[in-house]
Amino acid sequence: MKIRYLVTIAAVLLSLAGWHFFLVRPQLEKKENIDANLTESRKRLTDLRRLMVQFHEYFETRRELAHARESFMSKLYSRDELIRLFDKFETLAERQELLLVEISPSVEELLALNKKFVDDHNPHPLDITIKFRGDLKSAGEYIKSIETESFYKGANFCKVSNPVDGRHISDVDFGFRVILGTAEES
Repeated sequence: MKIRYLVTIAAVLLSLAGWHFFLVRPQLEKKENIDANLTESRKRLTDLRRLMVQFHEYFETRRELAHARESFMSKLYSRDELIRLFDKFETLAERQELLLVEISPSVEELLALNKKFVDDHNPHPLDITIKFRGDLKSAGEYIKSIETESFYKGANFCKVSNPVDGRHISDVDFGFRVILGTAEES
């Protein structure tokens, strides 16, 4: 009877060992593999979340830089700004019934202007000479209207010449300084 118990106990232990090695252990290994994969997936998910936050920050920074670039570019003095300024001179001359002959900033200043970046705290002055024809009263009104504009910063010279043929029209050369960036405000 003792042998029977021993054989039964041995059979049960052998069944338990077989059950453990053939059924439980593979399941435990699968669980360990799944846990390892889950840990790796969590790391990847954390990296992905960090990357998504970085993408958001990247695109936000990129948008801010594009906005700053646009802002800086708008502060650069362009041909459009000079054309607007010249159109303003032409409009003022037409109001006074004057013939605008020439508007001429110096070439050196225009080249320097093209290479410079100017900020709001250090605006760039530009010397301009306007040559026009008309009667002296209209010429005076025209110069007065230019002097009241926000871009005007002071006269350099004013030369008036009358033709010898007796016409009542005078040729006027008016040189003055403007500050770019203020023509739109006027």
